[in-house]
Amino acid sequence: MKPIHTIVSVCLALALCSTAAHAASLTGTMLVNPGIKTAPDIDGETLYVSGSYFVMGNDPSFNSGMLAPGSAGGIVLGTHQNFVLNPDAPHPYNWDGLGGGAGTGYNRAGPTTQSTMLAPFSFFGNPTYVGTNPIGYQSGEAHAAPTADISNCVGNTCTLSMDLSSWEVMWNGSAFEQGPRPLNSGPFVPAVGTYDLATSAYSLTWNSHIKGGPFNGVIGTWHLEGTVVPVPAAVWLLGSGLLGLIGIAHRKTQAIT
Repeated sequence: MKPIHTIVSVCLALALCSTAAHAASLTGTMLVNPGIKTAPDIDGETLYVSGSYFVMGNDPSFNSGMLAPGSAGGIVLGTHQNFVLNPDAPHPYNWDGLGGGAGTGYNRAGPTTQSTMLAPFSFFGNPTYVGTNPIGYQSGEAHAAPTADISNCVGNTCTLSMDLSSWEVMWNGSAFEQGPRPLNSGPFVPAVGTYDLATSAYSLTWNSHIKGGPFNGVIGTWHLEGTVVPVPAAVWLLGSGLLGLIGIAHRKTQAIT
């Protein structure tokens, strides 16, 4: 009779083969590793070292904002984690209270409540709020909550694909939809990265070509990295599934012997 740990390895191998052929949805929270920069040098410059960041353009060493997890630790899959303005009323498409373009003119002095996803970060001296909003403040359009799928696994490395169309930023009185959008004349597309089956680590980078507002046409680049912590129910289902497979294998082995 084969030892239990050998049977578990076989079951896991079968599960990986299945994942390689078909997409599987992730559940739980995608924890966000905080961005790290070097200490300022003699000229006051800092360099990106590791972790999650945002930058206008694509060079993380230039005016990049280091991201840090909020109270939830990161992205809660299947859930909107919106920031809240005062008053909290999304404006219709192209609303420009100050004549500055779509999504501008919000009360800069009024309080903004950051989402549980990320902590506010400073960008050009102003606090920057990030959320996954069910209705965009910039466009007034509805967006789905974040979802994540893995597919095309080779060994432990899988392709990670995410719907992040609800990703939005509030900075200095202006809202910018920042979901993956390579060209601002086109729709949002999935953000694509990698996921490690053995460690649950992920890495994700996407560009967002800003549509409308005073920064229309500017490219924002986001990089997230961290690990995925599944919800307890998903862990239980995975465990019970493996135990069921182990039981079947055990009974078959006994019948043969």
